[in-house]
Amino acid sequence: MKKRIILQLLSVVLLLCLSAGCANNNPANGNWQSNNIKPTEVAVSEGTGTTVSLNQDAVAEYIAAMRSVEVTGNDYCFNDEAGAGVNVRDYWEKGVNVSAGNAVRLNWKKSSAPYTVKVSTSEDMSDADTYIAKENTLLLYNPYMATTYYWTVTDAAGKERSVNSFATADTVRTMFTGYVNNVRDLGGRMTSSGKRVKQGIIYRGAEMNLQTYTDENGSKHYINLRSLELGIMNLQLGVRYEIDFRTDAETRGMKLSPLGDTVEYVHVPISAYSGMFCKHSNGTDKPEMRAYYQQILRLLATADKDNVMYFHCWGGADRTGTIGFLVNGLLGVSYTDLLIDFELTTFSDNFRSREDSPENYNYFNTMVTDLKTNYRHSEDETISEVIERYMKECLYLSNDDITALKTNLIEA
Repeated sequence: MKKRIILQLLSVVLLLCLSAGCANNNPANGNWQSNNIKPTEVAVSEGTGTTVSLNQDAVAEYIAAMRSVEVTGNDYCFNDEAGAGVNVRDYWEKGVNVSAGNAVRLNWKKSSAPYTVKVSTSEDMSDADTYIAKENTLLLYNPYMATTYYWTVTDAAGKERSVNSFATADTVRTMFTGYVNNVRDLGGRMTSSGKRVKQGIIYRGAEMNLQTYTDENGSKHYINLRSLELGIMNLQLGVRYEIDFRTDAETRGMKLSPLGDTVEYVHVPISAYSGMFCKHSNGTDKPEMRAYYQQILRLLATADKDNVMYFHCWGGADRTGTIGFLVNGLLGVSYTDLLIDFELTTFSDNFRSREDSPENYNYFNTMVTDLKTNYRHSEDETISEVIERYMKECLYLSNDDITALKTNLIEA
């Protein structure tokens, strides 16, 4: 019952905010994060067999192009052929934010309203989510990727229609989260074990703020939370841990999560790319960075449906991307999919492609080179093996830590 109430409440919040613009916090005042986007709607009618993309067209085309590149070696190893010849600028349009996921619109034949709509990932409709619709249509936000959904409709007269279904494509679960930018599920990717990383327990993205401010470095951080964003993050995604990689200068001493007192705020100010290694360029140790990375990885290993985690830096690009690379790399995600995840930030409001920000791509290449140079013992070792050795030798993670990450974050 509680789950149904939450879903119905979230539906009301989404409807009001998308139609009225959540006027109590008016983005037109110029203090808001720019380029809020509404998800593209993908229509699904009664019946079975429809497959829908969760990504807007430019993102879906880029992912398809990356995955179409044939590699001669093992793509679960570091493979220089992965994504060769694919230029993200051929798919990205300047000034357009297409990072949010598509919404699925269910349509059915009109009868007597209101309608009770049940949606489940089980054909027997067990553990279904329940929605109330006043019209013969319903929008579903942020469904899982690579998943078959079943749905039924019962009208006001009690007449139940047959079970319908649709499937979501096997791409990337990009999320619609309003003004909170560059958000996607860390899970859903296939691993070398033939199993997927669990969806719905760890999300990555950009910062969240209840007010606009200028930090100690002179950089501006924009308010991007209103009823819509709070509803999605707290009610739909169920975030319970916010892991913030920003520095004290960037956060101005933030101690509590802007999502509210149901969310534990964890502040771990890390460096990206080669900053993840445990020694400075002069060979001296970096115990504070080792401790931060240990803390992050051990915490992420405890994520589950009751402990959903959201990690971020400022734009959700470099520091966030480094952690995403390490976790999914350890879990056995292919090199192509790791590269895709790195470049998807290009499609958000935080543009950063290898062409326009070559220093960031060079940092990424340096990180990969350092991993291969220092922790790869042979060219046929998988990325997972190399990152596991790094985590043990550099971060001092134990076998139990590694096992916890793999066991808890990969589907059974």
